[in-house]
Amino acid sequence: MNKHEIEILGNYLHALYDERFPVLTPDMAQLWYDDLRNLDYDLVTRAAKRWARHHTLKAPSLDELQESVEWVQDADRAARLPQARGRETPGDALEVLARTTPARSTDDRRYVRAMQVLYAHLSGQLPRWTRAECAAACRSWAEQLRASAPDLAASLVRAGSLFDGFAALRGEPPAPPMTGLSLPTLGEASAPAALAAWDQEEDCLHEHVDSTGRCNDCGQALAQTEEDR
Repeated sequence: MNKHEIEILGNYLHALYDERFPVLTPDMAQLWYDDLRNLDYDLVTRAAKRWARHHTLKAPSLDELQESVEWVQDADRAARLPQARGRETPGDALEVLARTTPARSTDDRRYVRAMQVLYAHLSGQLPRWTRAECAAACRSWAEQLRASAPDLAASLVRAGSLFDGFAALRGEPPAPPMTGLSLPTLGEASAPAALAAWDQEEDCLHEHVDSTGRCNDCGQALAQTEEDR
């Protein structure tokens, strides 16, 4: 933006808000120019209009206008990403991932299980979490698994970055780190029944069998060996 465009922007905001946004003095116009000069005039104008749609009485400060610019930039970047058919939301995408990912390894199954539980928190089937909190959960799990399952940890780090992006688009503040959060097991009893179907597929590895011979992952009662008898 050049100084003339700053003047036009100031007059536009003054016309919208009258005395709530006085015409910029030369010194104030210079301050706005210093902060906005590297931005495109059309981008800043769109940000100002976005602010006005949400705040009919409160004129924006320079910082608030810059935050609105960042929101418009994020929305523009998201619009350029490949879009799925229909009106899919991030929650829809997670549900599809959980139900369609061809998981065969234990790491694959544990990753899908984690995404199922996060979707349950997002949708309110479990205590509701924000997208920023889901990102924090992914980072906590990844830290726990960094030594024992590095590939799974890397997948969770990438998932956390995606949740951070969704949180930024929604204007959510960053969530504090989550401590003491355990990665959900494949047979976790607290998960909603609708999300537990994956855990009951025929390819269960039966890695966690209790003393009665029942698999804790899929719930199947396994035949006892002669030695067990």
